[in-house]
Amino acid sequence: MAEIQTEESPGSLNANAIIDKLAQSGFLSDLLADKDVKATLLGEIRELGFRPPLHYVVLRLITALVSKSESFLGQAISSRLQAFIENTPLLAGLLQRLITIQHGKETKDALKTSILGAITDGKPVDLDAIEIDDTTPIETMLALHNVQGFEKVLSGLEGQTDTLITAFREDITNLFQDMVAPALSWPTESSAPEKLGAFDRVKYTSGLDQLCGREKEITLLHLFSGDMSLCGRLFNFRWMLLTGDGGTGKTRLAYDFTREHLNPLNHLTPKIWDAGRLSIDDLPGFNDLEKWRPRQPTFIVIDYVSGHPEKTGKLLRILARKAAHYDFPVRVLLLERKADENWLGKMLPEDGDKPMVMDHMFGHEDENGHTIPPVDATAITDMMRERFAKAGQTPPDNALLLAAAQRVDTRPHHANLPRPLFALVTAEAMIAEAEKEPEAQPDFAKIAALLNQEDVLAGMLRREEHTRWRPAAPDDGGGTLTRYKLALALATLKQGLDLNDLDTKEEDYGPLARHLPDPPPDHHQGLISALGGSKAFLPPLEPDIMGEFFLAQILLKEPQNRRHLFLNAALADGKIAPLITLLRLQQDFPAKIAAIDIPVAIRGCQTETAALCYAWMAPNWVNQCYRSNYPAAADTFMNAVKQLVTRF
Repeated sequence: MAEIQTEESPGSLNANAIIDKLAQSGFLSDLLADKDVKATLLGEIRELGFRPPLHYVVLRLITALVSKSESFLGQAISSRLQAFIENTPLLAGLLQRLITIQHGKETKDALKTSILGAITDGKPVDLDAIEIDDTTPIETMLALHNVQGFEKVLSGLEGQTDTLITAFREDITNLFQDMVAPALSWPTESSAPEKLGAFDRVKYTSGLDQLCGREKEITLLHLFSGDMSLCGRLFNFRWMLLTGDGGTGKTRLAYDFTREHLNPLNHLTPKIWDAGRLSIDDLPGFNDLEKWRPRQPTFIVIDYVSGHPEKTGKLLRILARKAAHYDFPVRVLLLERKADENWLGKMLPEDGDKPMVMDHMFGHEDENGHTIPPVDATAITDMMRERFAKAGQTPPDNALLLAAAQRVDTRPHHANLPRPLFALVTAEAMIAEAEKEPEAQPDFAKIAALLNQEDVLAGMLRREEHTRWRPAAPDDGGGTLTRYKLALALATLKQGLDLNDLDTKEEDYGPLARHLPDPPPDHHQGLISALGGSKAFLPPLEPDIMGEFFLAQILLKEPQNRRHLFLNAALADGKIAPLITLLRLQQDFPAKIAAIDIPVAIRGCQTETAALCYAWMAPNWVNQCYRSNYPAAADTFMNAVKQLVTRF
């Protein structure tokens, strides 16, 4: 008997080895010539996303390779198939299944031929002529030592081949589901909080804080996720909208719940839920949502839904329509600052599908959602005291801490309670002041009395620039950093910026273009990373409150004509995201938005698309002016919009 081969097992083959094995196949050529097999494989390839006629091209690559057409076409077949394998690693496992089928078939054929010879001619079974390796089934190896059981062996080999083909088809199905499943994740929590920059220290991923004061909301989310022993069309899919002011901790709440309550962070409890944040920008890649079937309970978090209401609405409609076919529960948690009829009407238009989607809503009677209240004073002071303790400082009393945070969070809120983000920012500012004189006993009462919102947030911005941005920028007098700061402001306004889009910056931004970076490949990857980006993409600056403050600071440093050119150019593509950012800036920093002077920008608008954007924003802008007791500002805004109506 031939020795068992010691080459690589199919599970460890690389792309070249896979192609070599397929090219040696004879049985696969016959198998793939079968019309039923070909139709099945062609259909599965199409399901993988290869649309006609590309699915035929993929099938031809495989069939041409196993039928030994390589000699006629040079290396085109193997090189293209190698590219598919390297770009889609999961395909390697499927092709290895084909190789395993071939091994089983070859072993079966050799054994069958030898046994038939023994029956017809009386020849002894030549076991040495039958080659086996580590892919040969154990049943075959044992049967070779007991040739009298050849009928059982042949039957087993036939069944095993059928099993391998079935497994191959199942793997194709699993691969397809992996390709169309939502990519859910959270940013990585810091493992070295002491090395974080000023902004990262107040993000929900800092690892510096425990979630405080949200016990009722955690209970609500447990009720929302539900009892998985229940089933049924309505239970299979549920969605809920949570609203709350910027800085109240909505994202932190979802982050903690999905990581510590749905899937506790320990090695003893298996991960039951596929849970995390879905970037709404990933939804276009989620293009086969109607064919997706959850293979485990799934909890999807979508943040800042107002910027993408149509895409979110499509997601909800499809999930509601397909819920009856799901074997596992699916939950979608939407997070936004407030429910507004403008974006809600786009997400859930008054059509025949709305009642179906509303049937799957949880926790509130209409689409306006559930508003989470501010955390109480005890929770605010607890999180501030924790920051002092981790900095090695003795915190002042709770009353002083609360008063200091109230000086920094100047917006009126329920019971005059500061938001958690501002509480953390305040604690960081007080600690930074105390560390300026490490040998002295800090006078926190004096430090707190001198705090104000502008100084605290500007101080954080300076620390971020000095510790993170400048060290990553080239030493060219600050020119490159200045251009990238303007690009970061643009990314914050537009909720993300692909630097490749700057290849038309001269056309899009006119005289402002020279103040923006050049498009890739002329970019600075280290600086992009320091600004929170990757490759050629800059995300908005976070936390969002700090992003708004940074955007306002950049705009106010620019001359008025350039500032307004910047705003109008950002609105020229008609997207909703810049409008949402401006409305949030109006709510959180009314003095700064007044200094930016949006009505003057409106009067300088030169495109109909930007004019329509300002008109769309008008109802919300005017309502906010009246809520803030600035009726004159509302009148000025509307007079500017009326001029656009006349002009366009």
